[in-house]
Amino acid sequence: MFGRRDLSVRADRITLEPSNEAGWTDVLFSEGESDGWRIVELSSANGRPFDAELSWSAANGAGSMARVTVARAGRVCLFGRTVGVKVKNLHFLPNAVGVTVADGFAHTQNQLEVRGEGSASGPVSIRVPAFARSVRFETYDPDDVSGVLWVIDGDSKQRSAVRVSEQPPEGVPVGGASEIWFWPQREAPLPFRAIFHLNL
Repeated sequence: MFGRRDLSVRADRITLEPSNEAGWTDVLFSEGESDGWRIVELSSANGRPFDAELSWSAANGAGSMARVTVARAGRVCLFGRTVGVKVKNLHFLPNAVGVTVADGFAHTQNQLEVRGEGSASGPVSIRVPAFARSVRFETYDPDDVSGVLWVIDGDSKQRSAVRVSEQPPEGVPVGGASEIWFWPQREAPLPFRAIFHLNL
């Protein structure tokens, strides 16, 4: 429980199973006496990557939810009365993950990594996550730059297309998009990751 609004801390730690056995695990739920800025710090004692799903609500509102990918440690600032955190291991070894929630405000920047595999047989569709501002696609093969990204807006229309090789360094803006389609132009499966940059 947050207790006082001006200074409150809640922390929990859990060891996650290897990624091939792990699903989402509840690690923390905290509630304050009133709304306020909260800083959620996420870290791995082993220095291993994991995903975190944060949910929060201010007053009697329905609340918000966002997912972030944490390489080793991360920080998210949000405004709410209640804060809940779930985590999922992305490493093939067990992962000791810690979460701390405290009162405070800080400018934060986060990302969400979506992994997949595509081929010339058809595009792979990836939903644009909450709070995303841009996305950048990367493949394991630096010589294979023949893929195309399509931005599909909320009305299910294709509004723009960008070649993987011509992505801006900061990524492709998502605007009002609902999906991003990735279509490699080769027959063999091509592993990729999409890195969404979040306004969070």
